[in-house]
Amino acid sequence: MLRLTFLGCVVFLAEPSASFLSTQHRPSSVQRTFTALSAGQERRRASGGARTTNKQQGGSRRPSKKEPEPRPILTIYDDQRNPVANDQRLQSAIGCEHFGTCPGCVVDSKIGEVDVIQSAKLYFSSTAVRKKRMDVAYDDLVVEENDDGFFNVVIPSHVNGWRTQAKLAVAPKSSAWAKDGCVFGLYARGTHSVLPIPNCEVHHPSINKAIAVLEAATAKVGTSTYEEDKQEGGLRYVQLQVERTTGKVCLTLIWNAEQIKQAQPGLSRLVKQLQSLDPDLWHSIWLHCNDIPGNAIFARSASRWSLLAGPEFIREPLPVGDKGWLYFTPLAFRQGNMDGFDVLATDVAKHVPGKSRVCELYAGVGLLGMTALAYHANKGTPLVWVRCSDENPANPRCFQRTVDSL
Repeated sequence: MLRLTFLGCVVFLAEPSASFLSTQHRPSSVQRTFTALSAGQERRRASGGARTTNKQQGGSRRPSKKEPEPRPILTIYDDQRNPVANDQRLQSAIGCEHFGTCPGCVVDSKIGEVDVIQSAKLYFSSTAVRKKRMDVAYDDLVVEENDDGFFNVVIPSHVNGWRTQAKLAVAPKSSAWAKDGCVFGLYARGTHSVLPIPNCEVHHPSINKAIAVLEAATAKVGTSTYEEDKQEGGLRYVQLQVERTTGKVCLTLIWNAEQIKQAQPGLSRLVKQLQSLDPDLWHSIWLHCNDIPGNAIFARSASRWSLLAGPEFIREPLPVGDKGWLYFTPLAFRQGNMDGFDVLATDVAKHVPGKSRVCELYAGVGLLGMTALAYHANKGTPLVWVRCSDENPANPRCFQRTVDSL
């Protein structure tokens, strides 16, 4: 029997086993647990343990659950995780026109040579660490080189167009009183001045397209922007998330308001214009109300979110196999580089022993745990159960959708 559980904990303890034992007996207001059980087990639990059938309970036999349909495979592991592709990426250039002024990227070429990676190579090659490494003989602890080759750098995706999620600040195109539209970008280093990055090379093309539509729409309807010094105005930030199988964008408009009615009529005018300019671009459009001063993009309250148009969930294929989907909403954490994380999640699954019990802490929607589940099911070494734990109350519904898709 496979048991799938999502535990939502407010407090994590140091030892995972103690954490789960303590949460299983907490009040329902603290604990959020979702378990997928077979139909037979559900009947046995309801009948006090006796084996019964639908027919014995006076019902007709229910049809078996339909086999999930195969879905697109976006990431071919062997194509992304091989020495030839990796060497090419380590030497390739991003070639972005915004490099040098934009604070987003620290290098534009030879991306494996950033300072933090060089520091890691030195650390793992140091005598202090070599003493603990199983691959180093006792009489070979001291090395003269700065890098003994132990720390390998892997670039798991293309260096261009990989970012499928972006959070961008908003500023007026000319001045707040002119109401001639907005620009979208990152804060310039050391300032709160927004630097537009309309042609960012690491953004997925759909994000750059969405930015262009946003600029045109805000100019058309005269959208006001948030003025930090006065704490007045409307649009503060935007979040853009690309559904890779469709190329559509889930857009979140972060507005200086406590409730949706305070964002009107400017909000409705903007949404209508966005849908008019490019109706096929948008997967969904959300509003997030955040009138709290400071740098936090999102306020910590589910009541601040409103779905304005489109479906609730973005779907992404599980990194392994050809069945099963991961489900996300803007409220849930999602990796910015989904292509690269597909490769990472597969590597993690390969290192999980078959037929084991898996507990994933700080799990988000359960991407790593569910990837391990699918990987070992395909290998014929199914896991006994998977538990995923996270404090975000939006995650269990996403997790349950993934379970249902399998």
